Amino acid sequence: MIIDCDDFQIYLQTLSMDDAEAFAKNINDIETIKNVSNRRSPMPFPYTKEKAMAFIETLLTRSMEGYFVNFSIRRKDNKKFVGAAGIGDINHIDRNGSILFWTGKEHRRNGYARQAIRLLLFYAFKELNFHKVKAEVYSSNLPSISLLKSLKFKNEGTLLEEYEENGKFYNEEILAILENSYKDNLKAKIKE
Repeated sequence: MIIDCDDFQIYLQTLSMDDAEAFAKNINDIETIKNVSNRRSPMPFPYTKEKAMAFIETLLTRSMEGYFVNFSIRRKDNKKFVGAAGIGDINHIDRNGSILFWTGKEHRRNGYARQAIRLLLFYAFKELNFHKVKAEVYSSNLPSISLLKSLKFKNEGTLLEEYEENGKFYNEEILAILENSYKDNLKAKIKE
């Protein structure tokens, strides 16, 4: 599947095993690993192609079960992999899920994450008929928190001392956007 908008520099394409090498190359940065890793999906550092293949295989299995959708973020001009995005913890009964996103260090500050999130929201609200989309972000990840707030996500709460790093505990922020707050007039297309 491809999710695209004519005005964007990137598009989302279903993550595949062919993405493993580029996935490993782009995530293999200690800052990226720190912000992407969590208790449910710890990311080792350094990150190898073999680890990426095993991780992608797990993601693909979870996708087939209906609990997750995973995408590569690709530049339109050269189809280059610049990061990954997805929707996890999909709850079809209560119509919600959590977005995840990251871009490789060399691809930051280009608007790619903003465009990827907008495409994810379009997919979640227009295709999956979600009522709510949330994001769980480490409190130290100020750029992601700022980005989400600029897209009308609201802070739902703080999980105090939720994760430990080098003997120190840190908070995690829960941000969300509701269907009735989603006002993006995005003219995106979904191709199967």
